[in-house]
Amino acid sequence: MRAGRALAALSLLGLTAACGTVASGPYDVTVLDVPSGPGSSVPTLLHDGRLLHLSWAVSAEEGQAHRVLFSSSTADGWSAPETIAEGADLLVNWTDFPSVCVADDGSLAAQWLRRGHGASFAYGAHFSTRGGEEGSTWRDAGRLHEDDGPTEHGFVSMIPEGGEAVGLVWLDGRRMTGDDGTMQLRYRRWDGAGYGEEQVLDDDVCTCCQTSAVRIGDELLVAYRDRAEGEVRDVRLVRRDPKNGWSEPQSLSDDGWVYAGCPVNGPALDASGERVGAAWFTAADDEPRVLARVSDDGGRSFGETLRVDGGNPIGRVDVQILGEHGVFVSWLEQDDRKADVRLRRIRADGTLDEGMTIGRTAAGRPSGFPRMAGDGKRLW
Repeated sequence: MRAGRALAALSLLGLTAACGTVASGPYDVTVLDVPSGPGSSVPTLLHDGRLLHLSWAVSAEEGQAHRVLFSSSTADGWSAPETIAEGADLLVNWTDFPSVCVADDGSLAAQWLRRGHGASFAYGAHFSTRGGEEGSTWRDAGRLHEDDGPTEHGFVSMIPEGGEAVGLVWLDGRRMTGDDGTMQLRYRRWDGAGYGEEQVLDDDVCTCCQTSAVRIGDELLVAYRDRAEGEVRDVRLVRRDPKNGWSEPQSLSDDGWVYAGCPVNGPALDASGERVGAAWFTAADDEPRVLARVSDDGGRSFGETLRVDGGNPIGRVDVQILGEHGVFVSWLEQDDRKADVRLRRIRADGTLDEGMTIGRTAAGRPSGFPRMAGDGKRLW
């Protein structure tokens, strides 16, 4: 992948006028320099209310060490890149990418993939932590799941759960080795000292679509692509509350997308207070669409389903809530052999802005999945 170029196009969206704009539309866009270099790919973004954090991977030549890197944007610019993990056995996957989470106590957590058991398809999801103080180092906590043999684990979502605790949700393939095996959605909690017990949230899900998870008060909400009877691949939600534990899966939208395979196109969630934004891709009835819904009661119910794409979407969605400014959805829209990185706002009253193109990229795998982060006023 040659995605270092895509990282160089990382853009700042200001809801007020900005200088150095590069895209036309309802908002001004400014290109920012980032600390990645050649061979960089799969960037992810996170804003913790104080700093903007960027993680990415660097692919090396065969037999050499791949690396997962991290940097934070400060008043003096980006911090020196830190190596979270490295090794020739690191798996740099265009769709299942590393990410970083900031725990409530300010400490950091990261997840990435590592090959194992000598099988090309076998890999595990690994977890690292780092103290919040400057100069602290990353500590490898090992696999976030049991060592259950040569199978697949990944598509991890992380959620702060108080103090240094982090909730971990992932796709687990330990039952995939049989003829009729299924991919599971699992959860486990890291409490700062070790892992809790694993819990199965859904026993049969899509094999390679991203998960997404948010915290709403003391509850958790997880979105994922399900696999139902007849190969229906619609998006479902599971919810955990302190009193009742995890709920049974609930449908986010009954699109009825029948697809005998994995579309590699997971849903996205974001939450701010009781407001939750959800976005996803579907091609039900052979009509590709990017859809979104907004909840004002913590995801217990959602408003009408809105179509946000321009008519020829690839998907690869993300969603961010910017306080009173509304809910923003990003996705890729195909144009000939290229793709536009698109952005559209859902206003508080449920109406849609006209949308805009942030930049151009490849339509295939090298472009990866555009990621967003916001601080309530600005969107990166």
